[in-house]
Amino acid sequence: MGKALIKQTLSIIAASIFFNTALADNEKEQTHEYWEDKILLCGHDLLSAKLIIVNESEQEYRLAKLLLARASECETNGEVEFYSALLGVRRKKISYGSAEFINLLSKSAEQGNPFALAQLYRASTEDPISTIQKPDYYKDKFDQERSRRTDGGYPDFTRTLEITRKMFGLAK
Repeated sequence: MGKALIKQTLSIIAASIFFNTALADNEKEQTHEYWEDKILLCGHDLLSAKLIIVNESEQEYRLAKLLLARASECETNGEVEFYSALLGVRRKKISYGSAEFINLLSKSAEQGNPFALAQLYRASTEDPISTIQKPDYYKDKFDQERSRRTDGGYPDFTRTLEITRKMFGLAK
């Protein structure tokens, strides 16, 4: 799918979601179905934002920021904070390794996000002063989260380090 088609599709989806959310927010009675719909929309917003960020669609970074903000209304297992840090670095609004960067990753890691834990591990090995904990802390927390989640959906540590290296455009 071409970038232009992705851009048009995301714009149409975003417009329809904003319209539908506005209608739903005006409902006086917030039913169980309303909350299910809200969770579904939050998941969609997060996925759309991740697609924009990962595909490095600079023209759509503003939309990604708005989608992340709206997705933050739901529990996202630290993904909003992680992708906010990544988006901030890509937009050059947050410096890699800065206090704001580490703070976003720490909030994400508190929720067990594997990418945040791996990136904090990396940051603590690159600049031990920038993080609160030592590298072993982040590695141990990663291993604890992985063993706690029995569904097999938690990635391998080495693979996660490689993915975050590529996401942040870091040298090997």
